[in-house]
Amino acid sequence: MGKIALVVGPHGVGKSTLFKFARSTGDVIVFEGIELPTDGYNLSKKADFLAYEALYVENINKNNRLIKDADRDGLVVRSIEESSYYFHFYCGENVMGEYKEIFDNEKNIKSDCIFFLDADFDILQARCKNDSVRDMEETKSWYQNEYTRYIEYWKSYPGVITIDTDDRTIASIYDEIKHIMQTM
Repeated sequence: MGKIALVVGPHGVGKSTLFKFARSTGDVIVFEGIELPTDGYNLSKKADFLAYEALYVENINKNNRLIKDADRDGLVVRSIEESSYYFHFYCGENVMGEYKEIFDNEKNIKSDCIFFLDADFDILQARCKNDSVRDMEETKSWYQNEYTRYIEYWKSYPGVITIDTDDRTIASIYDEIKHIMQTM
């Protein structure tokens, strides 16, 4: 039975590079993300937000079931735990009860561990600026408006394992994650 590791972290920390490397090894199953269209949903309205989240959770469970049924572990970038951030900051307290119901529902497959990849702020900024895919207004806006609360949220989330990516190779970060998962 495979274990599921959620990998979170700010833009430019190396999540995409880690997932590409992990996929190339063939040692783990990798699900980089779930992109569901938001057409027809006004995510600032509670009913639309919850309907969208139901579709999202359905896809998360499908991916997680594939990992749980496999003979190897898996890395994911989307999970029920990761959804808590959006419930908390985008809809606030008026949906946290609903989130708790989703989280506590036994049919929903949760992560076995959560890794928060981190790096020095200036290093993250330089990585984004030097990457034409990430050097865009959306990323700059995210750093201005979201970065601090995102970092604080995940560093205070129960059980999160923080991995500093400064001056590290992607292979060493991957090896650390694999070692932790194997010893769980």
